[in-house]
Amino acid sequence: MTAFDTEQIYKLFYSAQADNIEIALLQAPYFANDLLDKAQKLLQLYEFMFGTNEIAKGEKIAYLLNLTELKLQYIHRLPPALWLMPQLKSLEIEHFAMSTLPADIQFLTQLEKLSLNLGFGFRKIPAEIGLLHNLKELDLDNNSIEDIPSTIGQLQQLQKLSLRANCLQSLPEELGQLQQLKKFYLAQNQLEKSLVPSFLFNKNKTNPVIAATLRRVFKI
Repeated sequence: MTAFDTEQIYKLFYSAQADNIEIALLQAPYFANDLLDKAQKLLQLYEFMFGTNEIAKGEKIAYLLNLTELKLQYIHRLPPALWLMPQLKSLEIEHFAMSTLPADIQFLTQLEKLSLNLGFGFRKIPAEIGLLHNLKELDLDNNSIEDIPSTIGQLQQLQKLSLRANCLQSLPEELGQLQQLKKFYLAQNQLEKSLVPSFLFNKNKTNPVIAATLRRVFKI
């Protein structure tokens, strides 16, 4: 068997080609033990999604490494392997029981759409959400979110932000930095006008979509 160094093993594994993954796993016990842990987590995620079957380990892992869209329902925590899926662009979760997202959300750097709906006790969005620089759509309807982190302003590609049916009383001034925003939804919250930066109501000082939505919510 050809010998590989640690860097080569990782390149084989993340090539997302089944045969290369099998080779990497055979070599991993000698050079990169933590790769076996990553592989095991991916296999557990595959079985969680599809059950057990006779497909080779390399094919299962390759499938997840190439996956661009993922939908989950009725979960109480996110699978650890989620952060090992480099091509994931869309993540949709509904009917879940979590109070927040883990900071590891930051590792889904290719994510363009994140949808979290109907969360039981889901109150907090972590500051690390601001590190998802490719995010274009953020849907957080029907949860119990109490505030939005200031790092929301770092999502310069964001085009849609939906916060309907939450427990928001205030909004961060950094919301005004979302210049690409085209759709903004805020209905069914507990917003207090005094806790919303005044310039966000002025279409000449912020994104007109934000101003229009706020003026509609407060019937100005």
